[in-house]
Amino acid sequence: MKALPPEVKQNFPLCLQRDFELLLNQGAFEIGIDDDFPSELKKRLTAASLSYQMGNRSVDYLKKHYLSDIEYEDEHPDRFDRPLMNFIKREAKKLSELLVEATHRDNSPMGEIVAEWTVMRFHYSMSLALTCANRGALYECVALCRMIVEQLAWAVRIYKMQDADQIRSAQAQSSISSLKELYGSAGKVYGWMSDHAHWAYDAHIKSFDFDGVRLGHMYASAAYKMKSLMLSLVVLDMAQAVHEYIFKEIGFYPAASGAKISDVGGGSGKSVSAWAGDLMAFSSDDDDLITLNSFIRA
Repeated sequence: MKALPPEVKQNFPLCLQRDFELLLNQGAFEIGIDDDFPSELKKRLTAASLSYQMGNRSVDYLKKHYLSDIEYEDEHPDRFDRPLMNFIKREAKKLSELLVEATHRDNSPMGEIVAEWTVMRFHYSMSLALTCANRGALYECVALCRMIVEQLAWAVRIYKMQDADQIRSAQAQSSISSLKELYGSAGKVYGWMSDHAHWAYDAHIKSFDFDGVRLGHMYASAAYKMKSLMLSLVVLDMAQAVHEYIFKEIGFYPAASGAKISDVGGGSGKSVSAWAGDLMAFSSDDDDLITLNSFIRA
């Protein structure tokens, strides 16, 4: 890859791979925090920010005289979304680490090399999809998940190819049938995502909200967040199936013996389907959740 000039890196720096849940204040300098930060830490950060903006050198003075009566509410201790997202991130990272380890072999066919490097994007792409999910942005999360599924499908399709021209001519969008051999519901998953990504009527009508007088457009919601996280579980399940296929093909532990990726050490003890079942308990009559949950392997 061509080296970038220093001025490009200076003017277009990469942002940190970290999303915060709340803004501490709405002042000139916004400070991001998570809901589970201790109340006292929130208060101290608020005092520091306000003292700077007010030109007051004493943080303690401002905290004592202006914030003494303020108490930030601690987060709900049983919040479900954070451990679920941590599970998805942890499992995606585990897949990435196993795949990197598996690539340490000689004389691999071209198809294997290109496919494995493609699948390596899963961990990074999934983290960005979860950013959209965490914000309750369903349609944006769908777009990223659809891209991930196309990459997984293309990798499976070309895995045993050795001819460069044949690999170049293979189209990701037409590779879903290859993925269906490993993940039976892949076609239905792709169809559901395509409806939402292509703004089909039955998919986009859900974004409109009418209160009897005014028509509104819903960008994000808690319901969208549940659907996004369920979709993320489906895509994780699919990625596990693809990694199991790759590892079995090359005789790499543990899939060489027929074990599932979820059985490898370092897991949380809960499977994708178990997490999906727990998620269903929050809205068991939601049509999208029911549909997405039905795609996951038992």
